[in-house]
Amino acid sequence: MRQIVFFVRHTNDLDHISPVVSSLRHYHGNNFVLRVVLSRLRPNEVLASQSTKSDPRLLYLSRKGIELEYPARPRFLLSLLFRCFHVTHKRSNLFNAYVVFRPIIIVLYKALHLAYLGSQPDRYCLNIVESMPINSIIVMDHSGSNLYRRMAKLAENRKITTVSLPHGLTMFNASFTPEENNNDSAHSVEHNCSIYDYVIVPNEFHRRQYITEGLENARMVTLGSARFCNEWMQTVQELYPNPFAANKSKLRVLFLFEKYGVTYDGIRPQETDIGQQISTISLLNQDPDIELMVKINTRGITNDQSEKLSKLKIPLIDQDYATPTLISCSDVIICGGGTSVIVDAIVRGKTVVVLTYFHPVKLAYHDYNIPWIVKSEKELKTEVLPLLKNDRCFQPYDQDQVDKFLSDFVDSRNTNNYQPVLKRYAEFFENL
Repeated sequence: MRQIVFFVRHTNDLDHISPVVSSLRHYHGNNFVLRVVLSRLRPNEVLASQSTKSDPRLLYLSRKGIELEYPARPRFLLSLLFRCFHVTHKRSNLFNAYVVFRPIIIVLYKALHLAYLGSQPDRYCLNIVESMPINSIIVMDHSGSNLYRRMAKLAENRKITTVSLPHGLTMFNASFTPEENNNDSAHSVEHNCSIYDYVIVPNEFHRRQYITEGLENARMVTLGSARFCNEWMQTVQELYPNPFAANKSKLRVLFLFEKYGVTYDGIRPQETDIGQQISTISLLNQDPDIELMVKINTRGITNDQSEKLSKLKIPLIDQDYATPTLISCSDVIICGGGTSVIVDAIVRGKTVVVLTYFHPVKLAYHDYNIPWIVKSEKELKTEVLPLLKNDRCFQPYDQDQVDKFLSDFVDSRNTNNYQPVLKRYAEFFENL
């Protein structure tokens, strides 16, 4: 029986891996041996959840009969040391009176991070590829890391097919031109994706951008966005039920706090205006008619951001609840636009407000006049919030615009012979 092995680097990669794995099980039953390997979880990801197996996505896959595999955990003492330094490093603002301690703590933290991971996960992944039968398939995301390059080369020698899945639904700069590229070949699409036999892209817009950046058209397959398609979004709502009671007296706002910089696939990083984020959060927090929830970026924030947030005394929602849960219970989602999870909110029909004064980059969805684009904090305070308080469901864009965006970017309905997105993925792997 043919094997398909999905390699997951970090827990947020499960968002695009899980729907594809479940579609293969649903449409093709036991035609494949399906394995999911959580290869290089960051130590803080392991510690945050205590047990990665408690993740709803992994529990779902396990119920579907998918094999879940993990490299051996580090020894108890090393794990305990990392826990201590993790807390100290993340709260190193406590040592501001002794500034000299901070760089020492950071260096020790990073050294312990390397010791925690070591080379064991790399060897673990390579051993799996070496032991796979000929004509098997390995699936990774759009990464050109040294490990993935070694795995792809080993797979080529063993006649194993390599496939790359899209991570989320990246919102490219709508005005992108090759001249704007930062010329950093180590982060280019061509560098990252040319190592794979097949590169799956969610839509024709992404395909055109990848061609512009130098990737061969023949490598690419357009299948739609598995993560945000209707079939999977229904499952997501079951995996992450809403635990909050409705708040009838206040407008419930979810603020997605972004990291220090956002990179738009080959375009130089756009610096996030931290001061503006803090100022806007403070504005929302002081409004008596708003119930504010602040969700930290999955990939974490800087110590400087953490310190400034702590002064506002706002209860931050970090690992307590998953983002889909928070979106489901919110009336409005506010952010700078540099995250694909806003597509989750758009699919659910939520009002999404994008504050372009954080990093004013024109992204692809702006051409569809969605979401609600706000160019200043004054506009947010005097025009947007009053409208939303009066009507929680108010949206300045109509459903036709939303449907057009979802059709082009998520469903990729570019043929008359339409098939559900997850069925397309299943058939693609079946025909490899």
